[in-house]
Amino acid sequence: RYDARPLSPHGRARWSAAFLYPTHDSGRVNAGVLTQFDVTEQIAAEQALRASEARYRSFMSLAAEGIWRTATDEPIPCDLPIDEQIERFARGATIAECNESMARLQGYPSAEAMRGVPLSAVLTRSAGNQEGLRAFVRAGYRLSDVVALCEQPDGSRQS
Repeated sequence: RYDARPLSPHGRARWSAAFLYPTHDSGRVNAGVLTQFDVTEQIAAEQALRASEARYRSFMSLAAEGIWRTATDEPIPCDLPIDEQIERFARGATIAECNESMARLQGYPSAEAMRGVPLSAVLTRSAGNQEGLRAFVRAGYRLSDVVALCEQPDGSRQS
């Protein structure tokens, strides 16, 4: 594969990928077949994705607020009763990623140390947290501006 950035007849740069395949005659290469594809949009999408990922990493590392993302191994059907969804979420969710601010708030030495920790290890089963989880489910699994009672690794609690 050969990637090139030639100019179009209109003077615009276009990315193309070219593949050269030899043809044989009596065991010898006698010619080649060149195929070329316009990959300008693919290259632009890849560049945009890299830029977006860099902005995301910068945002996560510079935010003073604690930010986390949870994940579950098994999908939770959204047509279950809310309390069943909460139970499955509370039982199966782990911290997939968080920023350093969240790790410090939770008493962990780093965001990396918090990755994979069960949500149940940091989010207590208080009535307020249970209502917060109900609001989380009702809002389509999105929530912001919430104060939660969390349990730190030493067993102490912090909101």
